[in-house]
Amino acid sequence: MEVFDAQVLEGLNRITLSIHKADSLTAMCDAVLCQLPELIHHEKSFFSYPFAAGTPGGKIHRSFSMLPEEQAAYDDHFCDLDYTAWYRKQENITVYRDSDVVGEQVMESASIYKDWVLRMGMRYVCGNVIRLEGQPCADFTLFRKEEHGDFSDREMFLLQLVTEQITLWCQNHCSFVLSASALGTDDPLTLLTPREREIVRLAGSESDLHEIAEQLSISYSTVRRHMANIYEKLNINSRFQLMILLQRKHPME
Repeated sequence: MEVFDAQVLEGLNRITLSIHKADSLTAMCDAVLCQLPELIHHEKSFFSYPFAAGTPGGKIHRSFSMLPEEQAAYDDHFCDLDYTAWYRKQENITVYRDSDVVGEQVMESASIYKDWVLRMGMRYVCGNVIRLEGQPCADFTLFRKEEHGDFSDREMFLLQLVTEQITLWCQNHCSFVLSASALGTDDPLTLLTPREREIVRLAGSESDLHEIAEQLSISYSTVRRHMANIYEKLNINSRFQLMILLQRKHPME
């Protein structure tokens, strides 16, 4: 059984409270990105979720420590070369270290490691997988420099504890049933009017409501009314749930 000192326990309490106080996916994500370094030392990190139609790779990334070009390089080139992708898809995987997934020799010869991780000045990588209804839906990836050594078993245990709280937040805020039988159609978007489908398309690209109003030359209040109608017709109550629905029914359009 792990025994933690008072400082670690206080850090766990702070990040847990921040996660469950969050009223949006962005707020929850930012809380983790800002406070996780207190528990697990790392120099770079990013959060990604694959729910945004029209974005590179169908994913949205959020980070306070990585350059935009570093994140873009992954989507544009290294995503298809990621040696952890197959491992993260396994149902029982919630946290991982790259050094556990493949041997050091394989890792150091891989293009993603040589041309991406090392070029960022990093050496070691670990991450987690957040699942909804058993399916991978988002993840955090952490990087750190060689002088600090690989992520320890103790640190991975802490990451597991934080991952459980993130998953619980997602279940409380984002878990819902979107079966074809419940909605009475194989494609629930057919329940929407052409204008509503147009708004859904723009919402999937992460435009905010003011930007959607400007792009469609309609008022902000009209967009809000359309969004309320969309939520009611699709039996959802948040934009995050709408993104999940888009990914399930219309992946990477």
